[in-house]
Amino acid sequence: MLLNLRSLVFYLGYILLTTWFGITGIILFGWQPYGIRRRYILLWNRLVIFWLKITCGVTYEVEGLKQLPAGPFVVLSNHQSQWETFYLQLIFQPLATIMKRELLNIPGFGWGLRLLKPIAIDRSNPRDAMRQMLGKGKHRIEEGISVLVFPEGTRNIEATKKYARGGAALAVESGEI
Repeated sequence: MLLNLRSLVFYLGYILLTTWFGITGIILFGWQPYGIRRRYILLWNRLVIFWLKITCGVTYEVEGLKQLPAGPFVVLSNHQSQWETFYLQLIFQPLATIMKRELLNIPGFGWGLRLLKPIAIDRSNPRDAMRQMLGKGKHRIEEGISVLVFPEGTRNIEATKKYARGGAALAVESGEI
């Protein structure tokens, strides 16, 4: 019962934060330079992670951050939960995430997400999606923005699914291996 209550409290705060940052991000920061937009929307990420810690007691420990490359690079990550999408945006800044286009249509969330220069692809046409990912991904890296790829394509907490080759192809093609 307590776990359900904590989850409910988290989601209420999450919805309020998402709505606030989505609307105010577009109205107040949509016309601002990328760096300013990014800092504002990443404040949402920090607050969501903080709210999750306060309401549900979620903590984490990260090792190996000193071993990250200095410039932009391709990040490949298993997609196990929504949490890593919040956190990875913070530690690999600046970062463009490759995602399904439909996410940009979610009220509040999608509006704020648009401000971070994501690479939204249409997964219904795999060949075109690969071209979009490689072209836009290379462009983001040239802009000095790292690219986040979930090679399994969708969240998966049970067993490792087959990895798509797009992330590795982007790393090779952009020279960021």
